[in-house]
Amino acid sequence: MRRQRGALALEFAPLFVVFFGVFYAIVSYSLAILLQQAFTQAAAEGARAVVKVDPVAFKTDSAYLEAVRQAARTRALDSLSWTSQTVRARVDTATGIAVTRTAQGAISVTVKYADYANSPIIPAIDLPGLGKVPALPTDLLGRAVIQP
Repeated sequence: MRRQRGALALEFAPLFVVFFGVFYAIVSYSLAILLQQAFTQAAAEGARAVVKVDPVAFKTDSAYLEAVRQAARTRALDSLSWTSQTVRARVDTATGIAVTRTAQGAISVTVKYADYANSPIIPAIDLPGLGKVPALPTDLLGRAVIQP
């Protein structure tokens, strides 16, 4: 009986790696999905702000598009006010919030956290037997399209 005391510790070690890996994956993927949903909501809010910009009030198309960009950008950033300063700083860049016009005249608003795979909120870890947890896409983004 005495020789079997350490056997439980030896059996638990591999199980701990599996349990910890599953727990870490749940937390990491949940945060990434939460951020992606937040970016989609922010893009939708930015697209809704576009509708409030009156195209008749502008003499040129470029002035109208600049007003649309500013309105969408401001509303999208306001929608992300609950996130951390780190997230907002990564999104509040020239390419983080993109507002473009499609060929059909619709306005597309994209909110992007660039290079999320290399600078995530919760760092990825390499677990023996499980590999890199979490394995995420390079960028997290949300997009909304609206016809003004």
